[in-house]
Amino acid sequence: MTKVMSMFLAGVALLLSAPAFAIDGQVLINQSTVMAAGGFPYKITQSGSYKLSGNLVVPAGTDGIDILADNVTLDLNGFNIGSTYSCTYDNTSVPCTGSTSGTGVYSVEHYNVSVTDGSITGFGSAGVDLYGSGEIIEGVRASQNGEGIVLDGGLVRHCTGNLNRRDGIDAAAAVVQDNETDENGIWGIDVVDATVTGNEADGNVQYGLGAARSVYGGNLFWANRLGDVQNEGGAISQSNNSCSATLC
Repeated sequence: MTKVMSMFLAGVALLLSAPAFAIDGQVLINQSTVMAAGGFPYKITQSGSYKLSGNLVVPAGTDGIDILADNVTLDLNGFNIGSTYSCTYDNTSVPCTGSTSGTGVYSVEHYNVSVTDGSITGFGSAGVDLYGSGEIIEGVRASQNGEGIVLDGGLVRHCTGNLNRRDGIDAAAAVVQDNETDENGIWGIDVVDATVTGNEADGNVQYGLGAARSVYGGNLFWANRLGDVQNEGGAISQSNNSCSATLC
């Protein structure tokens, strides 16, 4: 092989392994770029802005994207991160099949991480699980996961959590605002040390809201099987919630 050909092939290999960028400088993520980077979980190790440019199909029992840096924004861009976990609703439970491992987007002890605008389905552990501070989950639909959305420290807003084996939204030290949670296996929304406003929780197998040391107001709860609200200690209602058409 000539020296020129060797240099050409090395350049091609480098080009294929380098991340693709959108016009606005965001790093693009799709099935091909994930495979080129070594497969799932795709690991974000540097601060910056990332955006899906296609759906991700994740093998059973593994994470989709692990965020291992502070100051990361992940725009799902209307696409889906999906795996093989599957759930149904039978009015008294949410039975599911598949591996109980794997999270769609996972980050622990990293800060100022945001996940926005897309869907995450079919993960046995959780759809999204962020633990840190300054975290934002917005405009995300989490369906048919172990937990829908898990957040410790930040804001979850304009999200949907439905048909998850346990909770639609599970949040601590957070603001939970204008979300919808339906037909989950335990709580629609379960919170501690949170502010919960403008949400809707319907038809969950246990309670619409489980709350400890939290304030909740302006929410709509309807036809949750064991009750619309469970005060787990120290929760305060602003007395303007609707519990199956009665103020609560």
